[in-house]
Amino acid sequence: MLPWRLSYARCVIRTVVFDGDQTLWDFETARQEALTIVCDEIIRATGASSVEVSPARLQQLWQEINAEHTGWRFEAMRRESFRRLLLDIEVRDAPLADTFTDCYFSARFSHCQVYPDVVPCLSELRRSYRVVLLSNGNTYPDRLGIGHLFDGVFFAQDIGFGKPDRRAFGHVQDALDTPANEMLNIGDSLENDVWGALNVGWNALWLNRDELAYPNVEPAVAMLANLGSLPSHEVLSAN
Repeated sequence: MLPWRLSYARCVIRTVVFDGDQTLWDFETARQEALTIVCDEIIRATGASSVEVSPARLQQLWQEINAEHTGWRFEAMRRESFRRLLLDIEVRDAPLADTFTDCYFSARFSHCQVYPDVVPCLSELRRSYRVVLLSNGNTYPDRLGIGHLFDGVFFAQDIGFGKPDRRAFGHVQDALDTPANEMLNIGDSLENDVWGALNVGWNALWLNRDELAYPNVEPAVAMLANLGSLPSHEVLSAN
């Protein structure tokens, strides 16, 4: 077991908070598959070429829009990316942008796979802990068939602040009316999910599914390779 900056014996965890994308489900693969599917649909419907319409071009447009409109919801930014792409290929048909937006999200959710260790882990945890989602994305657990496994669901686009902003963690903590030292945050991002949580006094574990090199940092970070061992992890068994 890797060292951690806190003594687990002093922790009494009541609430376990999870990140979503790449922690509980494979968002990156689903997004790429959805972009490919919708590009094929755009080419078929408009006669454009694969040079003009590609997943890379759509993602570039999304990133530009995200930089311009940081307060927009993700669904609105994705729709705007389709509108701009259609303008690029000289198709001025506003309803088509809605059609392709619907196509994209339908494909994205249908191709989004929950990792095999998630349902057993969350089901076990809910026997003793409150289980919560805090995500910077917009993948809704209900659409993946696991909404019933959460006692609370929070999205940065609704809160107004994303991780690692301390206000995102503070919003969740206030909503749950739970002391910081009773909160455990788990996610794949060291910056967003680990440092962000530790900076507001929460406990944190790094979920390292991709077997990335362990960072040479102080304080040391506690790490999990998957969620299979979480229900019996030291931070919880110390309760």
